[in-house]
Amino acid sequence: SLETYDLPLNAKTDVENYFEVNRIFNIDNLIDDLNNYGFSIFDSAKITKDDDFYKTFRFLAEKDVPVVLTGDFSLYYYQSILKEAYKEIEKSVFYENLWDISKSLYDISFMRYKNKFSELGNTNNALLEGERLELAFWSLALKLLEPTQDQISIQNNLSETDRFNERELDYFHVNIPLFLEKEINEELKLIKEGKGIIKSPILTLQRDYTDFKIPGTYKQSPKLSNFYLATRWLNTLFPLYEQSNDCPDCLLDQDDNLINFIAASFIASDISKNQEIKNSWASVYKFISFFRGLSQGYTFLNYNDAFEDAFGEDYDLEKIFEANNADREKNITQIKNILENVEFFEVDGADSYVKNNATRVGMKILQDDYWPNDYIFEHFIGEDMKFNGANENMNDLVTLCSDKRSINPYRCRGFGLDIINLIHPIDDGDEYFNLNTNYLNYDQKINSFSQVFDKFNQYSWNNNIYWTTLDYLKPSLLAKYSDSPKYMQSYKWQNEKNYKMALGAWVNMQLEEDILKSYFDQENDSQISAAMPTCNDLSYVEPLPELYRELISRSDMLIRMMYALEINKKTNSAIGALRDLNEELGKLLVISEKELSGEFMTEDDCDFVYDLIGRSFVYKKSAKEFSIQMGDKQLRENINGVDILSLIYLRDGKKYLVFGPVFNYKER
Repeated sequence: SLETYDLPLNAKTDVENYFEVNRIFNIDNLIDDLNNYGFSIFDSAKITKDDDFYKTFRFLAEKDVPVVLTGDFSLYYYQSILKEAYKEIEKSVFYENLWDISKSLYDISFMRYKNKFSELGNTNNALLEGERLELAFWSLALKLLEPTQDQISIQNNLSETDRFNERELDYFHVNIPLFLEKEINEELKLIKEGKGIIKSPILTLQRDYTDFKIPGTYKQSPKLSNFYLATRWLNTLFPLYEQSNDCPDCLLDQDDNLINFIAASFIASDISKNQEIKNSWASVYKFISFFRGLSQGYTFLNYNDAFEDAFGEDYDLEKIFEANNADREKNITQIKNILENVEFFEVDGADSYVKNNATRVGMKILQDDYWPNDYIFEHFIGEDMKFNGANENMNDLVTLCSDKRSINPYRCRGFGLDIINLIHPIDDGDEYFNLNTNYLNYDQKINSFSQVFDKFNQYSWNNNIYWTTLDYLKPSLLAKYSDSPKYMQSYKWQNEKNYKMALGAWVNMQLEEDILKSYFDQENDSQISAAMPTCNDLSYVEPLPELYRELISRSDMLIRMMYALEINKKTNSAIGALRDLNEELGKLLVISEKELSGEFMTEDDCDFVYDLIGRSFVYKKSAKEFSIQMGDKQLRENINGVDILSLIYLRDGKKYLVFGPVFNYKER
């Protein structure tokens, strides 16, 4: 059974390796927390300039300080592997899938336009222009995917594994019709420059070309870069509404909107009526939606369903949109009325109020990247949430605002603990939480929002990585004081360690991943020795068996999804990475269970832990913060750098200090 010790204690006399560690770096300033709570968390800059998990572990190991593999590192590692696996799937599977989808739709639209042009000739006709626009749309998608000259491997150099080879150069190539070249080249130029909001030569509407700025992790590979650009193009809005007195700011006038609507309708029909294309796109869409989060809104399915509802499964778009159809305007209005009645979930970023969002409503083949932060936090701010506390406490609030219109200060910003409080009610012992939630109506709004989660089922929690992350964090927030180590048995651990671990993982999930490399990769340019110091046999794993079970379950689910969508037919490395991850999590689970039953790591366990924390390094660090807009205020969430956890655990009747990096979660 788990051994325990009494608090408070005297670390200087009771902890076997206190003075040994203190001679390496001064920890006297931690003494009060260690004595009273059995742990302390401090800024890593106090002992080292290293600012990430891997460097900090290596620093501690090289000083022969016993380490603790923290839950924070496990979550960071887990999320890193998932993001790397997703990038591998994008590069090795979805790039080619998207090319094949776009090429098939290009061929369909080219034949249709060619036939219609032969029938009508070079005439001013909305149907012909709509078919031409669809062809231009898929032409541009292919040109974004097509390798450029600087992306091609020279003489099939085997070391240039991320570049296109000659075989691929032949396959991923398209000859765009001469009559489209001018507008295609103009559009490509604007995408490459990415300078802001400019009228699109193809779409004839204003669009923001900064959307095409390629994130750092997508620059690793030409296929990833091209895939990213193509997905941004598929994010194009085909507006539902035209400029009118009701919508003066809509993007297109009546004539251009008709052409655009015709093109969108043909795109929707072409995808929906070709089962192979539809299935292939569904597999791409599901993975993008899971890993990047996608808002709800009109897709090709909604448009196709609307036409089928109005005209039956065998509807004929050319007859509906041809100029001599006396009912054309009536038919279009009928379709738009059906679309207006489609219902979406607000929590998933839906265009819920169609008429109020008229300028941004319409079909997108690929919806906007979306995490529900804005939706969640907007429920916990407002001038009806007056501050209930004393004025002398106001300087300590990150959530409070006041203005000339307000008699009393009110809650204008949410904070990270609102998220935690939704998935696990926070105890009254957290003074920072109490102060920042001491507002009129706060409890009622939390209870009201919790009803959204009451409607969630297992599918909802696994719909994307945002909800999955909140779901798998729940076990680590449920303190089981009776069967936990002594250092875990306080509000302070829950408030300063568990909540920050959960919030750090919540932030990290929404960021681009760090690019990691192995010390044993011959191509790395690190000057640090690859060999990790010998394992200190007093090292420890933060025992979180329920968290490890949750993580294993989620990666198992992803592996099953990959097989169901036949990802394994084009790449096994992503599935292999997740299987390796599960094996490692399984070992951490076993070690955690041993520690909670009074056993400790064997030499093999210790070697495994040191290999896990020591075999990689951060080759390129991603940005470590993002902002959430709340009205005219912002909340900045930040995990730059790491803190260090020191804790005292009991082993064979003796107390030992161990150290390990944790998330440095901050908000302002």
